[in-house]
Amino acid sequence: MAVVFANATKTLEYDGGGSTTPQNLPVSPPASLAAGNLWIVFMVMDGGGGSPSIGVPSGFTAISPLQVAASGFPQVRAFSKVAVGGDGDATVSVSDSAGIWGVWSDSQRFTGNHATTPIDVVGNITPPSGSATTIDAPDVTVAANGSLALLWAGASNATITRPSGVTADINSNVGFPSWKTAYQAVDAGSYTPGNWTFSPTIDGRMAQTIIIAPAAAAVSLEQEGARHRRDDGTEATATWKAAQDVNATLIPGQVGRLRVLINATGDPVSKRFKLQYREVGDSTWKDVN
Repeated sequence: MAVVFANATKTLEYDGGGSTTPQNLPVSPPASLAAGNLWIVFMVMDGGGGSPSIGVPSGFTAISPLQVAASGFPQVRAFSKVAVGGDGDATVSVSDSAGIWGVWSDSQRFTGNHATTPIDVVGNITPPSGSATTIDAPDVTVAANGSLALLWAGASNATITRPSGVTADINSNVGFPSWKTAYQAVDAGSYTPGNWTFSPTIDGRMAQTIIIAPAAAAVSLEQEGARHRRDDGTEATATWKAAQDVNATLIPGQVGRLRVLINATGDPVSKRFKLQYREVGDSTWKDVN
C-alpha cells in the first residue's frame, strides 16, 4: 500500500506581539491519528531574527532545521514521529531574543506502507535578489514506488500557489510569513514538481524543502532449508543426523530435533511458525503439537 496523506491541522499556536519571553507551545495531533501512522509537523515562526530557535518535542525526530538565516525570519522546523495510539499534544519550545510575532503549526497524518523516518531532500535555497513571482521547486529522485513528497515554501505577505506538478494543497497562510504546504504521491524515479508562484511577489525572505516519506521495504519470507538433529545435547553440542535438506529416519517414539532456516527481507513483524508433517502416500498435512 502506498504512503497516503490523510489529515492536516493548521493552528496559530501563539500571537506573540513581539514578546521576547520563550514559550512552550502545544501542537495538537491531526484528527484520527492512530498507532502506526506517521505524524509530521511543520512549525513556522515569524520573529525579529535575534538568535531564533524552534525546539524538537520529546519523542519526535528532526527532519531538517530549515531555518532561514538571511534576515532572521521566517524560521521553520519539521519533525516527525510514528504514532503509538492515543498520542497527546507535542510541546515545542520557541524563542527569539528580538521578539516573537507569531508561530504556526501544520500537523499531518500519513497512512499506508510508509517508512518510519522521512528523508529531507532539499533544505534552504538561496532567495532571489530583489523580488520574484516564481521559484523552481527542485527536481528529486525517488527510490521507492508510492513515495510521498511534501513541499514547503515561505515568503513575505504573498499568496502562494503550488507547483503545477503537485496535485493537492495541505495548508497555507498569507501574512508575515506567508507559507504553503502541498503533497504529491509519486512513482519511483525522477520527479519534476515545477515552479512555485507568488502574488504579487516574493522578497528575499524565503525557504523551501522537499521531504520524502518513502514506502517501507517489501517484506518476504523464504524457507531456505531444514536439518535433522539428534536429541543428545544442548543447542551447541547436539549432533546432526544428516546434512541440510537431507531426509533422516526416526524410530517410532524416538525424540528428534529439526532446525529450519528462514530468510527474511525487509523488517517482518515477530510471529510464530507452525510445523506440519504428512505420512508417505497421504496428501493431508497434520500439525506437530
